[in-house]
Amino acid sequence: MIEKEQEIKDLEQEIEEVERSLPAHSVSASQLLHLEELQERLDELIGEKRGICAAAQVCKRKVLRQEEPGEMPDLYPSMCLGCTDCLAVCPLGAIRLMQ
Repeated sequence: MIEKEQEIKDLEQEIEEVERSLPAHSVSASQLLHLEELQERLDELIGEKRGICAAAQVCKRKVLRQEEPGEMPDLYPSMCLGCTDCLAVCPLGAIRLMQ
């Protein structure tokens, strides 16, 4: 847990440094992409720390639904289209796509 908290602090600091270094009027696509990647990783870490299921958050069809942070999400497989968005974001590898 301490490692995640340190990584969160490090990411927040790096985001601040990147934002301060950006010119006011002209920002390159690569600078924006880097900033977005940092923010996504920060959001992921904060979500993990709070017990928020990342897969449930990205599921457009709400196949996974989490009522409260820290609780196991409810699964509604009949609604799944097999897009695999949930697989890509689950840091625990807890989701498997069945044929």
